[in-house]
Amino acid sequence: MSINPGTLLPEVVDVNICDRAVIDTDDPADLVFVLLARGRLADAAELAAAARIADPDSFRLQLLDVDILRATKHTQHAVDRLKLLAAAVAGTFTESWVHQQLGKVHFCAGNYPAAVRSFATVLDQRVTCGADAAAGSACRGCR
Repeated sequence: MSINPGTLLPEVVDVNICDRAVIDTDDPADLVFVLLARGRLADAAELAAAARIADPDSFRLQLLDVDILRATKHTQHAVDRLKLLAAAVAGTFTESWVHQQLGKVHFCAGNYPAAVRSFATVLDQRVTCGADAAAGSACRGCR
């Protein structure tokens, strides 16, 4: 997989590796991610909805839902969902992931000042928590 620099969405680079990864996982979030990367947005949305019924609190599935909204140009809905999610995880190490997604949504919508603010928040949170700011690893000092 690779991230398209123009859309900040995942895309498949090596189909064979991608196909093997799908075979090797039973995690629905992995499958949603692959469908999204392949541009099969309706299939990704359907699988994500089914997976969220089974695991409604899955943070990863919630972020993938937002990626699907972003890919389908439902920007305001994506922003609204992320603001609710940010409030729910405020003060935790996962909060920076929400702001990162928010930055991507703003970037894709062409709202570059808001994207910069979101990405700056991510960096600040990760540095404050003692995480690797570049790699996006979990914060060590936050709960």
